[in-house]
Order: sequence, then structure tokens, then C-alpha cells
Amino acid sequence: MNAILERDTLAQLHRVLGAAHLPDKARADGQRLLERLRAPVRLVVAGPAGSGKTHLAGLLAGCPPRPAAPGPSGDAPETPSLVFRNLVVIEYALPAPGSGICGAVGLEVTSPDIILWCTQGFTHDEAQVWARVPDNLKDHAFLVLTKADELLRLGVLQDRLDDLCEVVETEFHSLLPIATRQAMAARDGARITDPALHGRSGAGALFEALGRMIEQGRSADLDAAQLFVRRYGGALAAAGSPPPAPVFADSAPAMPVPPAAPAPMAAAAPPAPRPACRDTEISARALRLLDDLRDDFPDEIGPDDPAEISALLGLCARTAEALDEMVTGAPGVSDDLSEDVMEANETMVLLTLEDDENAAADAVTLLLQLRRGFETRLAA
Repeated sequence: MNAILERDTLAQLHRVLGAAHLPDKARADGQRLLERLRAPVRLVVAGPAGSGKTHLAGLLAGCPPRPAAPGPSGDAPETPSLVFRNLVVIEYALPAPGSGICGAVGLEVTSPDIILWCTQGFTHDEAQVWARVPDNLKDHAFLVLTKADELLRLGVLQDRLDDLCEVVETEFHSLLPIATRQAMAARDGARITDPALHGRSGAGALFEALGRMIEQGRSADLDAAQLFVRRYGGALAAAGSPPPAPVFADSAPAMPVPPAAPAPMAAAAPPAPRPACRDTEISARALRLLDDLRDDFPDEIGPDDPAEISALLGLCARTAEALDEMVTGAPGVSDDLSEDVMEANETMVLLTLEDDENAAADAVTLLLQLRRGFETRLAA
């Protein structure tokens, strides 16, 4: 990820939020997005007692983790990772069986962005706790089969992996085995000292999958921020507020601002009025745009593929933004059409922040609703 681009996007978003003419709802949405981008990714390592949580948390942090969070009533100590940029590791200890405390509730209280569930076989008790975890968290969760070296020596590693495949298909993003002690022996804090052992231990695959998920989530948030800046930065400029501009010299150059038109001479004839652009004409153009983009939309996406979900949400957001730009400022367009498209574009920004399967389905539905609206206006 380009750190300069990230800082520049944050600066632009902060500047747009400071403008006086920004609508209250948009300001609240943008503030939540800014806080999300400023906050570190929260990685929660959970699982039953004896499942290897502490060692795995230490491996991912690059240092010994702070004591595990005791349950929903206790704080969740955060250990900043020396391995992954802008990430904190939280070890969560499940409440003891029979305590009357629901482990899933406590897990959700830690506000995780990503969950690693450590297990030796995903028992019935574990499944009961995990069943209460919200689906949007399950989309960003890995089932980690720990102590893989011991299971290999016992000759049961492959059987355990086979047994867990079915539950992973519906409950987790993916399944990853790891021999944590071997992985720790292959590292010195944040530095890999034995690449071969690091790969054989399963740490290489885990670190790669985790890094990819962190990158995808961060990229989706930055895309949403850039969409927000483009959407409201232009509107604020039209309202008389200064548009957001990059604050770093080595970031991408801003588009040149065209010079102001000279005042007309006294003897010059007034310009001819522009012809009115009716809703039907705009609707026809919008339908052509949607038809041109039809092939870019996938026939289906997998519910356990965050990359495809993020890509689809990004495509929907860009389409809604293009429609909004087409309608905004067009002469003769009715207030109803302008408001419908503007509200759809604002809603799309919020859906990109959710970044899950339900949000993707809602985004596609929203575009279909817009299309039906255009078709109705065209037929009128």
C-alpha cells in the first residue's frame, strides 16, 4: 500500500470534514470513516484453553502479548504488532464452561476486525460459541489448527484437516494449520531468521493470508474515503468552500484549476440560453452507461471471497458516482431525479464501508432500482 497516498487521502478527508457547508449526515458518515482509517486493525486471537492462543498471539505481535482478556466484563489488552503495520493483537480467553457468560458476546465486545480461532478439533462446545458470532465477523475469521507438528507426529493431522473442511466452508474464511513453536524458532521478533522453517511451520501461509486480508480491508476503506472526497469535495467547491487538495509534495499532482472566465464586454450580446435537458434524455444516457458496464459485473460471487465482494462494491460505487455526476448540474432535470440519484450515491458510500456479502447484494439491488427508475422516466 502506498503510504503517501494513504496520508494524502486522510488529509483530504479531514479537510472536507472541516468545511462549513457539509451536510450533517455526510459529516457523521465521513467522521466514522476517518476514525476507522486512523484506528489500527484489531486482530483477536481466541479459542478454548490450551489451544495455543498465547503463543500464536506472541508470534503475530513479534513480542510477548499482554495478558488475555478475561471475558466480556474485562478490558481487552492490546499489543501493538511489530510484524504488521498498524495492527494490534488481542488475546481473548473464553469464559469457563458453566460460568453463564456467553463467549461469543465477549468476543464481539473486543470489536475485532479479524479473528483467529485456535483449535485442536473445533469441538461441540466451540461450535456452540461460534454459532452466536455475527456473520459479518465470520467473513473475516480464520480457523487455525494449532500444534500441527504434534498432530503430525500422532498421524492425525490430515484427518483433522479433512474433518474441519466442512465447517470452514460455512463458518470461516479459511483453514490454516500451524506449528507455532517451530514458527517462533524461525523468527527473531519481527524478523525471519530461517525462511525454510518458517514456511514449513505454516506461518508463511498464515502471514500471507492475514496480510492480504488486512490490505484488502484497508484498500476498501481508502476507496470509500476517496469516493467521499470526490463526492463532497466537488459539492463544497460549488458552494464556495475551498476544495480538498493534497498536502504532500510527493503525492499525485492535483488537477489544474481552469482560469476564471473574463467578464463579458459591455457591448457583447448575452449568451444564448442552453436548451433544457429533460429527465428522459438523462435517463437514456444513464441506461446507455449501465448497459456499457453490464459486462463488468460478475455473474456471481463467492460468499467467502472478500476480494470479489470488495471489487463488486467498488464497481457499484463508481457506477453510482458516474450517474450522480451525469445528473448533477444538468439543466432541466427534475428535483426528484436529482434527489434519487444523489441519495443512491450516498447510500453506496455507506455500503462500501460495510464491505460484506449483504452490502454487495444491497449495492447491486440499489443499481437495479435506479435502472428501473430510468426506464420508467424514459417511457413516460
